[in-house]
Amino acid sequence: MNFKSLEVDQQFEINEAFSLFKNDNNECNKVKHALRALGLEPDKKDISDLIATTTKEQISISVSSFRELAAKLITKRDSNSSMDYAFKLFDKDNSGKISFSDLKAIATTLGEDVSDHHLELMIQMADSNGDGLVDKNEFISLMTTKKML
Repeated sequence: MNFKSLEVDQQFEINEAFSLFKNDNNECNKVKHALRALGLEPDKKDISDLIATTTKEQISISVSSFRELAAKLITKRDSNSSMDYAFKLFDKDNSGKISFSDLKAIATTLGEDVSDHHLELMIQMADSNGDGLVDKNEFISLMTTKKML
């Protein structure tokens, strides 16, 4: 699959990852890091194939080369593994559950001014078993629900 045939949100995600790791020449020399930021784990063959498209003098890749490799890998990405990855980003203390303090830390890190009341409502919305925490199954259920309030 090529980059242009991906969903718009996937294209955006790939472009954002490239932007995080691009250098002054608008090329990426930390390809593995950029791919991992997408929740992708390139194998040696993927990296070898990519290196084969560069010259010895070239230590970084263009946005178009990065897009094509990421597009190939993102279509292989298992949706459950991407959900696991996303869950781990929210589960700051690695407890296996997302707490109010985890959510507050994420909001603060992102510079979002969200009231404690709204954060509590977010937890309540996802917390189907009523324990005040969001476990991985509740998180996946919330993230895969088509229609959210």
